[in-house]
Amino acid sequence: MLSARNYNSSEDFYFLEKLVIHSPEWRKEECEQHELAVYYNQSNMYNGIWQVWENEKHSVGLSFHVEWAPSNGKAWLGTLLIEKEHRGAGYGRSILNGLAHQLAQQGHKAFFAAAPVSQGSWLKFLAACEFEQFKSEKDSGKEYIISVRPLVLNE
Repeated sequence: MLSARNYNSSEDFYFLEKLVIHSPEWRKEECEQHELAVYYNQSNMYNGIWQVWENEKHSVGLSFHVEWAPSNGKAWLGTLLIEKEHRGAGYGRSILNGLAHQLAQQGHKAFFAAAPVSQGSWLKFLAACEFEQFKSEKDSGKEYIISVRPLVLNE
């Protein structure tokens, strides 16, 4: 069973660094390790929520999402990183399910995510987690697939 807590930049930055070091695809798309502090600070302008996800023993992943994106006024996934040794064990899916449940409880009807077309494994992962491909968009010359997950509150 996973639980989430809010990210604390002074206590959890090392964990974020560790996740990024072991995520070359993420570094290619987002930022290098030495740029993390700037990346984190820039993400805060979106009033998003960074969360650390833990199993019974220790931290296994980290997520960032916004409840209101300027692009469409909807909830968006910004980042999802899983500790290298825990990849493929269902933690990413559990985290997305947890976020979807949180957002549905708050009255959101949809949860959006974007991934570069070149990141096929990310797109397959989102599809396996109930995200449906919605459209493609170009931003700064790069093509992205926008996916959406309908949210239903299951009591």
